[in-house]
Amino acid sequence: MGQLFGEISFFSPSRVRTLTARCETDCLVLSMHDATLKQLYFQNPKFAFTISHLITQRLTADITRLQQRIAALESERQLTADTTRGVMTT
Repeated sequence: MGQLFGEISFFSPSRVRTLTARCETDCLVLSMHDATLKQLYFQNPKFAFTISHLITQRLTADITRLQQRIAALESERQLTADTTRGVMTT
């Protein structure tokens, strides 16, 4: 069974994707129009729950990734500031 991707852009007001998909092997990629997704979402509760769960997982992963990046940048900035002031850290 395949994987679903691009679902966040269906619900994003600006239709922005949060990540880019790249195939590592040959694959078949199918697309779905906005109207079809909305119809499935409203007519099939199991599909709606699956999509909602997937979006929650991916947005949570995005937040975690951003928090880790912010922490790394803050550490780099602090290290640079300490080095500039001549403070040695261990």
